[in-house]
Amino acid sequence: MSKLYLLRHAKAGWALPGMRDFDRPLDASGLADAATMGAAMRARSYIPDLTLCSNAKRARQTLEGLAGHTDTGRVLFLDTLYSEDAAGYLSIIRGNGGPGSLLVIGHNPMTEDLTIALSG
Repeated sequence: MSKLYLLRHAKAGWALPGMRDFDRPLDASGLADAATMGAAMRARSYIPDLTLCSNAKRARQTLEGLAGHTDTGRVLFLDTLYSEDAAGYLSIIRGNGGPGSLLVIGHNPMTEDLTIALSG
């Protein structure tokens, strides 16, 4: 792949009683930040050919915020981006890499751990 963009989902609210962590939505600042990030990506021509996005609600909402302001390319939603560790993320990236650019919208600590591992 020519470029890899790693993005942790925007700020999520706390889970309500009985709510699964997987279903936690973005809070108001997270929704605004996702839109701001989409505009910033467009302004810098950070346009992925493929986006891999966790199926968790907050990751999907982050993608929606980006998509309102920039092109996100073809999108694949993966449950494994919610549960894998950094090594799993790398395996997913390798399995979906191609000649173009790739955006991964995932979670911490996996996104942060992978960033540290790749940047040395």
